[in-house]
Amino acid sequence: MKKKYVYLFILFFLFSEHVICQPDWYTFGGSIYRNSFYVEDIYPPLILFKNISIQGVISAIPVIFSDRIVLSYGNILNCLNKDGVSLWIYKTYSPIQDSPTIVNGTVFFTSSDGYVRALNLSNGKFLWQFYTHERLKCSPAFYKSLVIVNSPRHIFILNSCDGCLINIVSSPIAISTHLAIYRDIVVYGCWNGYIYAVNISKPKLAWKLGTGNLVKDISIFDGKVFASSYDNNAYCIDISSGKVLWKSYLNSSLINTPVVGGGRAIFITESGKMYCLDVNSGKILWSKENIYVDCKPIICGTLLYYYTFDKLYVCDINNGEEKWNTDLENIYSICVYGDKIYIISGKNLLIYSSSKPGIINLILENIKVYGILIGILVVAIILLIIIVSRRRRYIPPPPPPP
Repeated sequence: MKKKYVYLFILFFLFSEHVICQPDWYTFGGSIYRNSFYVEDIYPPLILFKNISIQGVISAIPVIFSDRIVLSYGNILNCLNKDGVSLWIYKTYSPIQDSPTIVNGTVFFTSSDGYVRALNLSNGKFLWQFYTHERLKCSPAFYKSLVIVNSPRHIFILNSCDGCLINIVSSPIAISTHLAIYRDIVVYGCWNGYIYAVNISKPKLAWKLGTGNLVKDISIFDGKVFASSYDNNAYCIDISSGKVLWKSYLNSSLINTPVVGGGRAIFITESGKMYCLDVNSGKILWSKENIYVDCKPIICGTLLYYYTFDKLYVCDINNGEEKWNTDLENIYSICVYGDKIYIISGKNLLIYSSSKPGIINLILENIKVYGILIGILVVAIILLIIIVSRRRRYIPPPPPPP
């Protein structure tokens, strides 16, 4: 009987509104994998939903958690609600130069004065800080209950609850990439052209791999590390062994964080050319020229969002076919949440809404409205079935012996 109640609870949970939720864009690259991949298609044409004026020059890509948008400009961290209303501001003594990370209602961020800080997302209340004695310019990574940040020569592993130092990992040379995490492995690249993988729990070097030049940045998808190198090659590496699965020569230094998802990997070269590679083979599927070298594309389902100096483009990730474009200057970054695209353009945060919500967002909307009612109805039906099935049929007593 106890098992039946467990089954009922599971069914109720499955049909409630809490099980299906929109993924947050909660750190640089959207997640600790840094791959800038969002599972849902955000279909064009886009409609400008809101234009929010920003009081300074954005210094890092915004992050989004639930209905909160956190921006950084100069030495200021600013939290807005979904309507663009400022909820709180926190000032540091030095610039914040990379995206914060939001986990479990806490904002973690670094600043160039060497501090890692944690704030309450709801009200901006200071929670703790840790001083590294080194310049910091990184987006914190998060693993289980650990916050992981890096200076040029060290990786600091902190307790996320109180900021206490748990471990320090020394890097043989200056770190040149973001930290990306898969399970208990943190991966990073260095100026000496090597990619390192360190076991977080020990911590101990798992493997290292040499490329021909500076490693610009890395990301992770499906247990594989993708790396952009100044040796003109795109790399795909097995994260467990450090074995190179493939590398693809692209004729120029690679300068972007690899954008990976939907079976495709996007790389941009310093010559302004964007390549789309097959993630399994490294084969070049298509390419585009005259790309803004600081472009930070994102993949939304089967669509790629990217930009040049004066336009925003959307194309099919599989064949590069252009689906839509609009005039838009001074784009700094793109990120996504729900059915909305968030774009930093100059001193403005532009929020665009999809004119055709994808299937996941439609499901989400209906679940929010009807999920609990459906769950209650299903539970009631199952209870009725159990009650009926437990009724014992009347069996007449046997006749008396003759």
